[in-house]
Amino acid sequence: MSTLFVNNLNTATGTTITVPTGKKLVVTDEGGLAVPGTVVQMVHLADTTRTRTATSSNTYIATDVFNSITPKFSNSKFVVRVATTGNNNTNSANQLVYQIFRKIGSGAFTNIRTMSGNDWGIGQVYSAASRIQIPLIAEIVDQPNTTETVEYKVYIRTHNAAGSVELPATTTEHCEMTIMEIAQ
Repeated sequence: MSTLFVNNLNTATGTTITVPTGKKLVVTDEGGLAVPGTVVQMVHLADTTRTRTATSSNTYIATDVFNSITPKFSNSKFVVRVATTGNNNTNSANQLVYQIFRKIGSGAFTNIRTMSGNDWGIGQVYSAASRIQIPLIAEIVDQPNTTETVEYKVYIRTHNAAGSVELPATTTEHCEMTIMEIAQ
């Protein structure tokens, strides 16, 4: 058995490099084969034991809906998907605003989608006259440019401090967050 050390492969002629029938290319490390646009790795956290977060603050507070990933490549993009529920726990006009924050390594959580002026989050739940409890789906594409562990967490706030909001909507709701690392 011998070992071939190369930094690049190229064809002698044409544009195709073929692995013969009955032979296979074995990559021994997860993420060891990076094809641009493909999923390098995926982490998924699904849970029905999340602590419900309630607030009447009009500034963002952290919820218990989070997940983390350690990138294989520093230039990867991440698709972050959240599925849970929320409500505007009030009988008068109120709005739940939700957003995904990011923390790199031992740093602090930061709002990665802040817009100029008022920040209306990635989504809102609103009812003019009564309590409303609905499913929440959120998705972002992020490129943190690091190989340190990256953690994503859902933050919430109310638009009107006169009422409270909750995420998830009850203490038994399904919550999940999936993070996919996409090779570039």
